[in-house]
Amino acid sequence: MKISFIGSGNVATHLALAFQKTGHSVLSVYSKNYQHAVRFCKKIKRCCPVRKISELNPTSEIIFICVTDREVEKIVSREFISKKVALVHTSGSMSLDVFSEIPNPCGVFYPLQTFTKNIPVDFSNVPVLLESKNRELLKKLKALSKSIGASGTVVNSQKRAWIHLSAVFASNFTNHLLSIAEKILKNNKLNFKLLHPLIMETFQKALRVGPEKAQTGPAKRGDSKIIKQHLKLLKTEPRVRLLYERLTGSIVDFKDKG
Repeated sequence: MKISFIGSGNVATHLALAFQKTGHSVLSVYSKNYQHAVRFCKKIKRCCPVRKISELNPTSEIIFICVTDREVEKIVSREFISKKVALVHTSGSMSLDVFSEIPNPCGVFYPLQTFTKNIPVDFSNVPVLLESKNRELLKKLKALSKSIGASGTVVNSQKRAWIHLSAVFASNFTNHLLSIAEKILKNNKLNFKLLHPLIMETFQKALRVGPEKAQTGPAKRGDSKIIKQHLKLLKTEPRVRLLYERLTGSIVDFKDKG
């Protein structure tokens, strides 16, 4: 399949590498920062960086739009190189309706995974959420996801928004809490590696028995003495202290509602 990209960040790069590896042609890429597009093409063979969206390769069958939601809205209001080329965004939270005013075949290809620069992604473990009102395009998106080993699942925009919200809790917020834990240890000249076995067991157990059953700790068992002790240790970190209090309250609420 012949593919081009708008956006040259983590999602675009990982998808382009996966598509190229499985025999698809990544023809061209546009980025607001031209040098970013140039760097993108150094990783993707025979890919051409362009300075304008209108310069994307006209033989492209699909243009993947891998930018922020705000940028997607700006981009879809522009004139495209062809009314026949399919436009596909990769956002978890943006509705398919963002394309409602344009005649092109349109769709969504949302890989439900966290992407980080220079860290390879095994797409065989990644669910890809698909959506399109165009049957032919949906067929192509299913074939694309299958070709990279991913699990393609058709999900409408409303359900995808709920999935994206839950993913923010499961991934982004969780990682932020790990960053706080790391900072607490560093501030006290302690190594974050001390928590590695605990972190591994926490996630493995949550996947094994379910997160609600896996919950432990002072809030779960109602240990007010330890909670007060922790709050005292956080007296010089008011924001972290407030977060601790709110998370403790949330765990207690879960326990009480059972």
